[in-house]
Amino acid sequence: MARGGTVGYEFAAEVGALFSDPEGEAPLTALYQELTGDRAPFPEVATEAKRAARRAVPARLDRVLALAPDLDPTAVADAVVALPVYRTYVEPSTGQVASEDRELVTATGAPPELAARLLLDEPAPAELVTRFQQLTAPVTAKAVEDTAFYRSVRLLAHNEVGNDPTRFSLPVDAFHAACVERAERHPRMLLAGTTHDTKRSADTRARLLALTGIPEAFDLHVRRWFAVTDHLVGDPGPTPTERWFLFQTLLGSWPLTFDRLEAYLLKAAREAGVTTDWVDGDEAHEAALVAFARQLFEVAAFWADFVPFAQRVARLGERISVAQVLLRATTPGVCDVYQGDETWFLSLVDPDVRRPTDRHARRRQLDAVRSGARPTRATAKLHVLHRALDLRRRRPGPFVGAHRPLHAGRATTAFTRGDDEVLVVVPVHRDPAAHVDAPAGRWREVLLDGAERDLDGRTPVGTLVGVLGVGLWERVDGPS
Repeated sequence: MARGGTVGYEFAAEVGALFSDPEGEAPLTALYQELTGDRAPFPEVATEAKRAARRAVPARLDRVLALAPDLDPTAVADAVVALPVYRTYVEPSTGQVASEDRELVTATGAPPELAARLLLDEPAPAELVTRFQQLTAPVTAKAVEDTAFYRSVRLLAHNEVGNDPTRFSLPVDAFHAACVERAERHPRMLLAGTTHDTKRSADTRARLLALTGIPEAFDLHVRRWFAVTDHLVGDPGPTPTERWFLFQTLLGSWPLTFDRLEAYLLKAAREAGVTTDWVDGDEAHEAALVAFARQLFEVAAFWADFVPFAQRVARLGERISVAQVLLRATTPGVCDVYQGDETWFLSLVDPDVRRPTDRHARRRQLDAVRSGARPTRATAKLHVLHRALDLRRRRPGPFVGAHRPLHAGRATTAFTRGDDEVLVVVPVHRDPAAHVDAPAGRWREVLLDGAERDLDGRTPVGTLVGVLGVGLWERVDGPS
């Protein structure tokens, strides 16, 4: 849904899709549809939400209509709904109209008379173009981010600001292409993982992304959770979709307290606007949803099955988190770190993401990392972040240079920065036979012991990544 921005959400969407195993899409989709009954394609859900959001801002729409009184009001309103991105960027003051803007306006099916004015092909008040762009942005944001993302919930890791849930995965080659383009067009673009308004923190999303690699196991467990909690469902609810949403929430952020879970479930249900909403809330349904969550904490059979699986998912998610941190710190752009996200940070949407962080604990962990202590499970993410950013401090040149993809198969992301001065190797999906075409020369390992070795061509991925699951190397000298 986002286009051309530089504030970091695009990277979060790309790296999330990169670690979403394409083999998991079909089984997870089938499971979601079976257990929830929701078969509506996401674009249909988003379109319906945009129609409602458009009606919620009548004054803005009326102003646009007043600037084009000769046009059919319904056709103009439909064009607002049909725009597939937040907004276009036509500049009436300069006459600039990008080819992409032209394609987007044409794709809305807007009446020729309206399209010609929005694209400056015919004389039109500059305010019309500006007001149209100012209208489509909030309509899309409200409808997609604040409504559709809570209604169509196949895999919550993809329901994120600036993302498109219909894109389940991203091939390694496509990720590299985005990095190369970013190096050329937006070399100082922010690279975000977690922000003040992400729907879930990067670590929470990483756990849910892990489900794409183990869909059969998730299928087995989530069916059990539905079965052992059926007796908790009352006449007002919760609905199967709300239960699916709740189980994903627990997996992504466990452990979390009941008060956090209650606040989040109510917010999510009201945002979805299906069983309750912010204006005319259904108190009986909300009470049933909260009661289900509260009673869930007392169902021993649920926890006996949930906790071991959640621990497995957490381990898999942590590997993804560490990998994403290294990519955020080494691909073209500026690594952004949200408060508290230096180490494990399992949060949900605002206001949960704004909870106070234990800065003293994080300071102690950072001191340990700086002192050269071996990384532990608790410090793995912080360790990688510190070592990678320290390398950028010591050798800034490569990180404002080129991003050169290296051939490493379909399951591994490998590249160099600058003039083959820094080597990054990140396994995305499991492939024990993966190799990297490494540039010839002598290299020093950065993340762990600083060992040096000569590389020259085809090298097993397993020998370039250590216990942290990723590899970062700096060139010591030129090709030998």
